[in-house]
Amino acid sequence: MDNKDKQNDVVASPKEAQKAEVVTQINAIYDHVEDRVVLRATSNLNREFKLWITFRIFRLLQGAFDRIDNSVTPNYMPETSREAVKEFRREQSLQKANFTKKYKDEDLKPVFGDNPLLINEIKVQIKNDAEVVIMTFCGEGKECGIPLTKEALTPTRHLLERAAAKGEWIEPPTEASASVSDKASSSEKNKILH
Repeated sequence: MDNKDKQNDVVASPKEAQKAEVVTQINAIYDHVEDRVVLRATSNLNREFKLWITFRIFRLLQGAFDRIDNSVTPNYMPETSREAVKEFRREQSLQKANFTKKYKDEDLKPVFGDNPLLINEIKVQIKNDAEVVIMTFCGEGKECGIPLTKEALTPTRHLLERAAAKGEWIEPPTEASASVSDKASSSEKNKILH
């Protein structure tokens, strides 16, 4: 990597500090040598978060995504109806995501330097009826809160599941979910993830 990636301290200017930071890109790749998933996320402030996700943390993330899904699905519905609503929402979200666009890593300020932060704990905070979910990843004495919009939750989970499947941690996501992004319109595809 070149020298611009070796910056360790990132200080936001007063103008940047006024903006709410949100994730604009996410990438998850299974590393066979490390037996971990490297999760990379960039924000609208051009900051990049690189995190090592172990199998244990992946399982915790799956549970967190399930709790978020359950928190936004009406409790008064029968269980089969709740599951159908969740599946419909997942499909709608995946249709809007762009899984084919290349991850852009130019001109980013790495938050933790060149190497990913090894995560050993996660905390999830749901805000505004799941309009924004802040996933705080903790490890190596550092903490990193990644704000995900409601629209980014399902595609993020999908990316993590695809990466985990390459490590044979889980069965691959269903073919219907994997191909659903091809049906989104080009204006919708430019909105979310990679």
